[in-house]
Amino acid sequence: MVSNTPYQPGRTARIFDLSLRIVTVALVVITTIGAFVIAISLAGRGGSYSVPSWLDGAYRVEFDDGRAIAITDGTANTYENFEIGRERDTLTGTVALRAMVEVSRDDRDSRAVVGVIVIAALAATWLAVLSLRAVVASVIAGEPFALANATRLRRLAIAILAVPVIQFVGQQALQRTFDPDLPFVPEIGIGVPSWLMLIVGLGVLALAEPFSEAARLREFEQATI
Repeated sequence: MVSNTPYQPGRTARIFDLSLRIVTVALVVITTIGAFVIAISLAGRGGSYSVPSWLDGAYRVEFDDGRAIAITDGTANTYENFEIGRERDTLTGTVALRAMVEVSRDDRDSRAVVGVIVIAALAATWLAVLSLRAVVASVIAGEPFALANATRLRRLAIAILAVPVIQFVGQQALQRTFDPDLPFVPEIGIGVPSWLMLIVGLGVLALAEPFSEAARLREFEQATI
């Protein structure tokens, strides 16, 4: 017996679609504000702002009680006057000295690079959100294996893979605009490790291929019926 009941999307799909709509509205607001701020910044107006950075190279941190931590090559720590035991054993990893590098109103190069980084990040975010919305919309419409979804997943993967690229290129470009006497490296990121973004992006890219094959098989079956 064939049922004529129309397809009803699941609750999870509807909630996810609503969430993406809210994200889209928030992204519109962020993009509008970002465009306004970038325009003011490139025009040399507004106040200065700070860029989070970390110190690159050898340095030494001294404490009032005579203890000291020396970073010899940016990767190895030397602990001086620390007692052997629990206190010394808990000191692991590399000590990173962070600071805020001020970008003045007259620093057009740094402001331009920051503007390009923000624009690139927003573009990647828009591509990811719009691709996800299109995929969810096709699922709600009862067409999860539409051939277009394979292309949408590829676009989503490109957006995800673009994030670590934007981080690396932006960091290198922004550092070149700093004063050469400042041994600081700017921190550009979203709090997610680059290697994880690469894994997720490649995973989504791999997922697009089964979607593509399933869609082609579905179209072939429909054509032969």
